[in-house]
Amino acid sequence: MKTFKQFYEADQHPRAFHGQTYGDNDGQYKVEEIDAYAKEHYPDVIAVPVADLEHQLKPTKYETHDEVPGSDEFAARAKMATFEHPVLVVRYRDDKSGHELWIADGSHRVWKAKQAGMKTIDAYVIPSDELRNLPTKLPPWDPDKEWEDDEDV
Repeated sequence: MKTFKQFYEADQHPRAFHGQTYGDNDGQYKVEEIDAYAKEHYPDVIAVPVADLEHQLKPTKYETHDEVPGSDEFAARAKMATFEHPVLVVRYRDDKSGHELWIADGSHRVWKAKQAGMKTIDAYVIPSDELRNLPTKLPPWDPDKEWEDDEDV
């Protein structure tokens, strides 16, 4: 198994998402497609309050390894993160959770920003209803399905 540093350094593309997906109740979406769509349709980078995103920095039973906020692995990966690229955020106007903004990509950067005491973080923000315009929509994520950890991402 590769360490994150080996994985990161072997990456030939500066923003390769390695099969990452973002999901909501309607489906899962490829992060690389969200990134491309945001840059084309919402190219203005917005300073988003870190406080509006930190609700996603609480561990849940669904994260593993370096994806568990607060874990040693997560903190180590966050430490390596840079603010060179804006985070990807999806805006839900009628979210029943009480949270309007959700991180599609960049939780390690948001964690690092919070730890550094930053008040805002640069983000591309797209409305949730525009996710349907992405080329690929995968079935909604099933939290009861066995998680497959792919080492060859």
